Amino acid sequence: IKFDLRVLGTVSQSLSSTQKLTFGASGSGGLLPVELVSFTAQARGKTIVLKWNTATEVNSASFEVERANSADWTKISSVKANGNSNSPKDYSFIDKNVNTGKYSYRLKMVDNDGSFEYSSITSVNLSAPKTFAVSQNYPNPFNPSTTLSYQIPETGNVKIIVYDVNGAEVRNLYSGEQEAGYYQLQWDGRNSSGQSVASGVYMFRVQHNASVLNKKMLLMK
Repeated sequence: IKFDLRVLGTVSQSLSSTQKLTFGASGSGGLLPVELVSFTAQARGKTIVLKWNTATEVNSASFEVERANSADWTKISSVKANGNSNSPKDYSFIDKNVNTGKYSYRLKMVDNDGSFEYSSITSVNLSAPKTFAVSQNYPNPFNPSTTLSYQIPETGNVKIIVYDVNGAEVRNLYSGEQEAGYYQLQWDGRNSSGQSVASGVYMFRVQHNASVLNKKMLLMK
């Protein structure tokens, strides 16, 4: 991406977080412009989906995705660019490592020679879930570990316990207060003493205040 400040194109951003950025030289014999036509962020369930597209690219190496939910920016991913292109190109990234709150995103557009330019900033609010729910563990069946996912609509006391098929407690995975949001934790197939348990059907119970939900899972060795 080559930037010529004398001919830097216009920058505009709508309320829907869509922007058009034009960089590069113009005119006969000049470099093709590198245009970031749009850059949007949308909350989808417990993730945030970023989409952007370019009209043209010259010497483009990558798009580094940066996120902030305070004053500090953090690189969370890098997406390979198309290098040189005269046709529209579409890109996307799903940010799964978020909880409820407001997040801002920007793209660091990097050239093959290491030079770079930032896009405008787009922001999105990930709302708290409206209901208490527990997802099926994944993978299932599993060996040796599996991920348990759940969501809570308001701050409250949470307790997560694994039981065997006879109802005996195997492991207390969590006990404490949590804010409204989406959560994940892993069970490594071990009991409270740190010993690996036998193959079989197990139950994990998630309690949020007075509400309780259960899911069966299968450990296969």
